Amino acid sequence: MKKLMVPAALFAAVVMVVSCDKKNDKPANNTLSKIQANWKVASIQSTYGDEDSTYTGATADYIDFRTDGKVYTNIANEKDTSLYSLVNDTKLVIDSDTAVIQQLSSSQFKFEYKEAIGEDTLSTVFMLSK
Repeated sequence: MKKLMVPAALFAAVVMVVSCDKKNDKPANNTLSKIQANWKVASIQSTYGDEDSTYTGATADYIDFRTDGKVYTNIANEKDTSLYSLVNDTKLVIDSDTAVIQQLSSSQFKFEYKEAIGEDTLSTVFMLSK
C-alpha cells in the first residue's frame, strides 16, 4: 500500500504545480493599455457608515495614468502625482492603496478603494470616462 501512495503523492504534486500557472496573476497588457489614458472624472461616490456622498466631476477634473508608472490627478482644482502599478487584471495599486477594478472598457473605468476606519469601512468608487 505504501508503494502506491508515494507515486500517487508525486503525481498529485506535479498536477498541482502544473495547474498553478503564475502567469494568471500577472496583468494582461490589454488591461494596462486600457488604463493608460487621460480619464475624465464622471463621479466619485464615498460611503462611510450610514453617510453617502457623491462628487460630480467638473470639466477640468481628470485622472491621467501614464506609461511611466505615474498617475496625475486634478480633482476639484487639487493636483497630485502618485505612483501606480497593476497587480493583475482586477487589482490596481496607487501609492500603497489597493483598488479593485470593477469595470474597464475603452470608454469606461470604474474602481473602488475600501479602507477600514475604526468599526466602519470607507468605500470610494471612482467612475471615469473618456
